Amino acid sequence: PAEKPGRLIMIVEKERLFAQRYFQGFLSLQEFNYERIILGNYEYRKRADVEDNERFKQPISYALIINGAKKKIFSHFRDGGDPRLEGFWTPGIMEHIEPTDETKGNPLYNGCLRGLNEETDIENPKPRLVGFVNVDEGKINKVHFGLVYIVETNLDKIKLKDPKLKQGIFLSLDELK
Repeated sequence: PAEKPGRLIMIVEKERLFAQRYFQGFLSLQEFNYERIILGNYEYRKRADVEDNERFKQPISYALIINGAKKKIFSHFRDGGDPRLEGFWTPGIMEHIEPTDETKGNPLYNGCLRGLNEETDIENPKPRLVGFVNVDEGKINKVHFGLVYIVETNLDKIKLKDPKLKQGIFLSLDELK
């Protein structure tokens, strides 16, 4: 679906998010729990108003779909949508967190489920939060903060529902590189 004008997304002030600990790259949930900090300090703002504002981080659920038996990760090619992401292979399914994710329980987890259900044909996905990604380089990365979820499956193929996502295939780590 095309980006909705005035779409509200979850944001957290960068200063609050990193008040206790700052990192670059990947950090496991066992090392530090940023989910707790986000859930205690978020608000919703129009995406257009915060997309380039480095004072805020936009939490993004990042679901890596893994076929452990075959040691492969689901990836897809982006063709459309945000022009900054077009033409790239992406492992996993990414989703901004929206007010509709507040329905019951954890909005971060619910946003991950919503993204998986909107963009794939996986039935009853069970994402498991494993860590966080922060990269303060590049225009896109400076305003996003990834919550990394693992979704285990025994599927060989996954159908993508979003027309902007193309060529969904499972790849080995070597193939992803």
